[in-house]
Amino acid sequence: TMAPGLIAAPLWTYNRATLEESDFEVVGVKGLFVTLWAKVDGKHVAVWDNGGAPILSGDLSGRRLRLGMGYEAGRSVTYFVDGRQVARATPADAKGGHFPTGPQKAYLDLWVAAGVDPGWAGVWRPMRDGQSVEMVVHGYRQV
Repeated sequence: TMAPGLIAAPLWTYNRATLEESDFEVVGVKGLFVTLWAKVDGKHVAVWDNGGAPILSGDLSGRRLRLGMGYEAGRSVTYFVDGRQVARATPADAKGGHFPTGPQKAYLDLWVAAGVDPGWAGVWRPMRDGQSVEMVVHGYRQV
């Protein structure tokens, strides 16, 4: 069950050394967003985000999605939902032409955006004792 301030990142890639990243994130009850990050002047900066619009909008609680990401270092990142291309970014699309150029490792994550801009994810309200949330991943494959 999604809630304001809860972030489900069922597929994201990252390179800690280069600060390069590509995300699928379910942001609170706002929907599924994609964001691309690169190192700019030594900082981890969002350089592309599909115009700030969700790929799928609204509360995605309980929704099962098949996500895919095609990454060609330095050339393009293509995002797929349920086998359909939903977004694509190239260096020409990215702020200042900053774009990931190196290898990245895949991660799956569920986290709380407490202390992060509430305008982005909403305000996290702590759960009651005994209450929990979970993200179920039915499989992962890298080719």
